[in-house]
Amino acid sequence: MIGAANRDPAAFTAPDTFDVHRPDLGTARSFTAAAQHLAFGTGLHQCVGTAFARAEIETVAAMLLPLLDEVRFSPDFRYREAGLYTRGPVALSLDFAPVHAGTAQG
Repeated sequence: MIGAANRDPAAFTAPDTFDVHRPDLGTARSFTAAAQHLAFGTGLHQCVGTAFARAEIETVAAMLLPLLDEVRFSPDFRYREAGLYTRGPVALSLDFAPVHAGTAQG
């Protein structure tokens, strides 16, 4: 099951903890064929929706991020994942200060 990827406690420290700075992945190999984790692949194994998902994320980020300032996790936020086949965050609770109308770059 793909939802079990990167969750082997023998290979990953605290596999159920979300940590973008995870030391056991190592930046030297993380984005290469020698990576020790499962992620979107390349070539034959690349997800067919990767390009579309990337375009959606880039479009929304380009529209939304200039309107937000001081983005941070909400004080009561606790990262949790769910899903059987694929796993993902249950919610992503963020607080921010809106940029005043005259200060947004556009």
